[in-house]
Amino acid sequence: MKNTWKEATLTRGDLSLILVPGIGGRLMDVVYKGHSLLFTNPDLVGLTANPSTGALDIFPTRAKHVPFPLWGGEKTWLAPERYWQDQGPIPALDSAEYQVEMLGSHSVKMTSPKSPDGLVITRTVSLSEDIEGQFEIHHQITNESVETVNVGCWSVMMLKRNATIAFALDDATEVKTDFGEPANNLQTVGKHGLVRCDDDNEFKVGVHPDSPVSFAYCPIEHTSKGVLLTSSVETLFEATEYAHEHAFEVYNSSAYPYCELEWHGRMGSLAPQDSATLVTTFHVTESDQETFMHLLL
Repeated sequence: MKNTWKEATLTRGDLSLILVPGIGGRLMDVVYKGHSLLFTNPDLVGLTANPSTGALDIFPTRAKHVPFPLWGGEKTWLAPERYWQDQGPIPALDSAEYQVEMLGSHSVKMTSPKSPDGLVITRTVSLSEDIEGQFEIHHQITNESVETVNVGCWSVMMLKRNATIAFALDDATEVKTDFGEPANNLQTVGKHGLVRCDDDNEFKVGVHPDSPVSFAYCPIEHTSKGVLLTSSVETLFEATEYAHEHAFEVYNSSAYPYCELEWHGRMGSLAPQDSATLVTTFHVTESDQETFMHLLL
């Protein structure tokens, strides 16, 4: 299928961010020294939903148990998951066309249409002017309805497999299984828990980590090298302040070759015109398996 999406690209040095505002304001790819890190669903490339409502009645999919289009890339969802309508993210926020405002050569602001219940998502994606290989995503949910809502920001990044995702833990850290049988994909190395996403075993785990910093190692095929993606949030609050009672989640897909690195923002009670925010920062560097494992000790 031909790619007819309108893309915007932010580039600084070896790092390029590929944005597709017309598909839910997505960061569709992160490209470092020519290596693509994020998954784009090949079955949906070039398709578009209704630009105002996000409706897409028919779409090809290999994930028959998922009732919404898996576009790929990185996006902002609403937490908790039970807030979703019809067992999927609200189409106006996930699949509709976002308005674009360029804030400079290295920053872009994308704003969603208003959802049927009055919520608006704003995503500002910015390359660092000071640190090579670093970018930031500012997520914001604004309540433009007349009712108070309880909601939080949820950043979901779909990484290409294979990938190994690591998070800090201590003796009290509990890795919770949301679904699936992840035991063979979990490991502890030094002061970190590892989730190995290198097969098609579908599962999801959640954890309240001991640090607001996580790592994802993405090997480069046919070489001994890889790309290290460090992700972080500004602050970790108590687990009870999050919609799913933890700040970090990892999902591994069975239908497509991707896994998800997910950060949550604190749950908030939003009065009309109030906003909830989350800032996620990512840093991309070259690495190798030995260096990555040593980092975790």
